[in-house]
Amino acid sequence: MILEPDGVGTVVVLIKFNNFSQYYVTDKETWILNEEILKSAFREKGYEIPEYEEDIRYGFSILSEKNIVSFLDRVAEFKVGKEELAEYYTVYKELYGVIDVNYTATPIFYINFDKREFYSFFTEPGSYEKYMPCGWNGYDKAGEYDEYVPSEMKYW
Repeated sequence: MILEPDGVGTVVVLIKFNNFSQYYVTDKETWILNEEILKSAFREKGYEIPEYEEDIRYGFSILSEKNIVSFLDRVAEFKVGKEELAEYYTVYKELYGVIDVNYTATPIFYINFDKREFYSFFTEPGSYEKYMPCGWNGYDKAGEYDEYVPSEMKYW
């Protein structure tokens, strides 16, 4: 695991595409599916939004089933296996307890590109489910990851 989840800035994300599921641990901002909506809101308030070529999202202002394959190549180094997350979860739970481990080491987002569904389990303010590509559904299910993550992908 390149990054260690903290449940706030660096998070566990489950992606499903072509009936294949994969975990990633990345910065949570990586998974704002439609950055154009967010940027527009900032521009309306008078802010400038610079773009940087070194930004992992450069060239991918909207993530959808149409371009996810190319984007997943870009974030391949952040893949994490279910077994590695299970080990991390166990150790973290022993060190910090149930409440902290459920906040820190469980999925914050489940993004199903096959069904065009985005589930946010984020318990902090953020409203990531509002930034959806056209034809997508976003759901705020704060803290309810256990109900929505497919059983074969659960490591807790």
